[in-house]
Parts: sequence; structure tokens; C-alpha cells
Amino acid sequence: MVTIFTPTFNRAHLLQNLYDSLCRQTNKNFLWHIVDDGSTDDTGKLVKQWKKENKEFVINYTRQSNGGKQRAHNVGVQMCETELFFCVDSDDSLVDDAVKIIIENWGIAKQENIAGIVALRGKDETITLGTSMPKVSNLTMLELYQKYHFKGDTALIYRTEILKKYPFVLAEGEKFIGENFVYNQIDLNYKMYVLNKIIYICQYFEDGYTRNTVQLLVKNPHSYMILKKQQAEISLYLRYRIKHMAGFIAMGLTIHETNLVKKSGNLGLAILSYPLGLVIWRLRFKKVYENL
Repeated sequence: MVTIFTPTFNRAHLLQNLYDSLCRQTNKNFLWHIVDDGSTDDTGKLVKQWKKENKEFVINYTRQSNGGKQRAHNVGVQMCETELFFCVDSDDSLVDDAVKIIIENWGIAKQENIAGIVALRGKDETITLGTSMPKVSNLTMLELYQKYHFKGDTALIYRTEILKKYPFVLAEGEKFIGENFVYNQIDLNYKMYVLNKIIYICQYFEDGYTRNTVQLLVKNPHSYMILKKQQAEISLYLRYRIKHMAGFIAMGLTIHETNLVKKSGNLGLAILSYPLGLVIWRLRFKKVYENL
């Protein structure tokens, strides 16, 4: 069975599309768990109405104080009792046979060293949101992006028991850290089964994370630095280690952090990455930070 997990904040006006796509699923062997991250709109009333409709799947609703998507994700994972966990954002939807495809492929993929399934997102059912998957059976997410140069977003279905070992960790007072913070850790011990098929339809709205990336990062600087330091440590190739360390340096400069080279944990890499970090700071973060 699959838990389709949706963290949401003031998205009552968008959730209907996802709900409709779940109602159309050809395989109803799933439950939908919504974690409401302190919405002030009619999200709760809307979910209550859907539950009364009594469709062929269970809807669970949990409300928490506003703490950000990743804290909502932690709650969803800890409450999950199904074998598989699939995070689907509130402004997105699934193809009609997504659950059927997941369950069928998991029957093929399931092995001790496989953490889950990585599939494609699309603008619709035929146009991918990026490139196609490489022609391999299993890989890590780092290999997907750094070795095979995949471009775009993916649909990720993980074994719940593995996700429970790797919760999101955010800096105090901050509400966002990149999702690959967790996936990077899983990569160290597991691979993903590759599914070269669109199962997830993705839309981007003006109030979403993607549209406001730089401002979001600057508002959560310490969490961003935690992620960049992690990525600099585990990246497969030097050019990626430099890129991520430069991000660490750039955000440190943005918030006037001292002793950045020492705090990097890798003096040589930090010194090598510092010039690029300066450029990123000046072009990407400095003005945004000053206007907050």
C-alpha cells in the first residue's frame, strides 16, 4: 500500500485538482495523508467535505502550527504505516494509473538495497519536465544528476522504514531546507529503481517555493549552509564539490558569518571555492538580503 502525502499551506484553491486525480486512480490501494501546516484558509473545511464523499480511499488530515514543508514531511513520515511513501505537492496531480504503476514496479524493484522508485514528472502525460531517465536499472540520486546529467524534477517514492531513519533537520527558527538533504543521506546506503515514465504532473504557481527560490534561501540561511556543506562533502566529482562549497561561502558572506573557511570543514576546498562564492554572493544573494 502507498501513502500519498501532501503538505499544504493556504492551498485550498489548488487542492481540488490533486483530489480529482486521486479519485480517478485505477488502483485505489493507497491513502491520502494531508498535513496542514497552519493554513488560515478553508483547507480544513474542504478536506472534511471530501471525507464525507466517502470515495474508495482513506483521507487522513493532520493540522500543525506553521513550521515549514520539511517539518510537515517529518510528521507525515513518522505517522505513516504503509510500506511506501510518496510526497505529492498541493499544486500538482497524478496520472490516472500512477498508483497502479508504482505498485506493479515495486513488485519488480523490491530488494534490500533499493530505497524506492525514481520516476518522471511531466507538464502533462506526454511531455517530460526535463530529460528522460538513463538506461540503467538502479542508481543513486547523486548519480542521476551528476553522472548521468539528468535535468528536471523527479517523482520519488520511498520505503517508509528508510525515510524514518533520515528526518529533515533545520536550523533553529528556520522553515526550509532543500529536500535533497534527506535524499543525499539515503544515497550513501541505498539505490533507487529507475522508472522512465511520467506519473506526476507538475505545475508551478507564483506563491510556490520554486518561484521564490533565492528569497526562500536567504530567509533560511543556516539551513541552506547545512545542505551546501553536506553536498560539498558527498558529491561525486570535484566540480560539484566546488559548486556546493561556493554556495556555502556565498550564503555565509550574505549573513556576515565569520571564519567561513574554518567552518567549512574542508580548508582546501573552501579556499579553492572562495572566488566563485564571492561571485554568487554578489550576483545572487546580496541584493535580495538587503531588501528583506
